[in-house]
Amino acid sequence: MNFFTAPEAPSNFTASVLNSTAIFVSWRSPLVTNGIILSYALIHTNTSEDCDDDTITPINITAIPGQIGYNTTLTGLLPYTAYKLCVQARTAAGPGNFSLVTVTTYPGSSTPPTNLNVTFVNSTSVELRWGYPETPRGPIQGYLITHNASLMENVENTIILTNSTVVVNITISTNDKGTQSYTISGLMAYTTYFFSVRAYSYHPGNDGPLYGDAAVQMITTAESCE
Repeated sequence: MNFFTAPEAPSNFTASVLNSTAIFVSWRSPLVTNGIILSYALIHTNTSEDCDDDTITPINITAIPGQIGYNTTLTGLLPYTAYKLCVQARTAAGPGNFSLVTVTTYPGSSTPPTNLNVTFVNSTSVELRWGYPETPRGPIQGYLITHNASLMENVENTIILTNSTVVVNITISTNDKGTQSYTISGLMAYTTYFFSVRAYSYHPGNDGPLYGDAAVQMITTAESCE
């Protein structure tokens, strides 16, 4: 017969998001230990899984005699992801109850917008069309369009490239997953253009938008008929 009782759940369990891939956690010993605390098991998992799921490998932290408060930083997490965090104390009687909190990491850089297509409207205008990023790592609030022009001039049989860049910011309703489009006019003849589109979002601690990876397309306009 086992006369030992497992400890209660750790107390004052808190979690603070540091950035898009890290969370700082802290806790204190159970108010009722029912024995000497030998270690703590810390688990992070998605919100649909249970803390005591046997397939999850916990982080084991050895208890220090006389120490009441503990903390650690979880790193290598996924951006803009909700995590269930669980901690339990262990004594010779076995593991106790879990304390748990749920937090969401900050946004990160989203994958490129999908299916970027550039088509001519006329000789000096093009329409860009693109879709929502396959993996949005934050609430998408707009897109940044950049078109870089390389004007090709033939001077004494030498091709000279003159670069210019135009940036356009487009805001959308947050997380609007519909196809977006934008028309750019005033293009120059016989010019190679590189068009890029990036999704962006905001998160606490950033002074400006957080831009994702770019989708890029290149076209060359026709020579002038003059």
